Amino acid sequence: MNYNLIYGKNPILLIVKIDPRIINKIYLNWQYSKDPIVDTLKAAKVDFEFKDSNFLNEITDFANHQNFVAEVKDPRQYQLEMLKKIPQEKNPFVIMIDSITDPHNFGAILRVADAVGVEALIYSKNRQVKPNATVAKVSTGAMYSVKLIEVTNLTRTCETLKKWGYWIIGSALDADSINVKDFNHQSPMCLIIGSEGKGISKNLLSKVDIKIKLPMQGKVQSLNASVAAGILSYKIKNLI
Repeated sequence: MNYNLIYGKNPILLIVKIDPRIINKIYLNWQYSKDPIVDTLKAAKVDFEFKDSNFLNEITDFANHQNFVAEVKDPRQYQLEMLKKIPQEKNPFVIMIDSITDPHNFGAILRVADAVGVEALIYSKNRQVKPNATVAKVSTGAMYSVKLIEVTNLTRTCETLKKWGYWIIGSALDADSINVKDFNHQSPMCLIIGSEGKGISKNLLSKVDIKIKLPMQGKVQSLNASVAAGILSYKIKNLI
């Protein structure tokens, strides 16, 4: 079995807290042999091994591992039907990503999803980077705390969510998009974040109920997908 590598003390401790069963082994530098983290790992019944810096540098290709490296399994996949069971009065919030091919963007969006407390993150099995080792690193553990739902067709998924009472919100710079500061809608919602180059695909955009945009004051006319996801998600969730 191939494992993803997670670096850093705090991300690894987060995964231990979420579910230690997904960890194959943790490697940590000998200098932490008396650190309280050892008791935490023993209590969680996680397999761990002390190694020197040369070993940690070699397996991580000299990444900034901070003396902690964990081999972890692929994240669990959830079924779309789980979203149907959430009471609408709780106003569940879901993020959907469309054709995000950069693993760094995917990982950063997962951090946003974790930060705002989404019910799930939906992505397509096609034309989309999969949850991999790079995504795991960038997400700093969020790849394992956020519920992931892989679907075969995003457009049909939107149609299903609509039947369940979800409003589909699309991030787009179209003329009929409303400024995010004027957005105030309370209901089950799914926010779609498109790729930086092409945005949301035409077929998927046709399923959007409300298009929202971020005001751009400078010469650059678009933001990194993960940055846009963060600002829009916090606004939609009324966290700012």
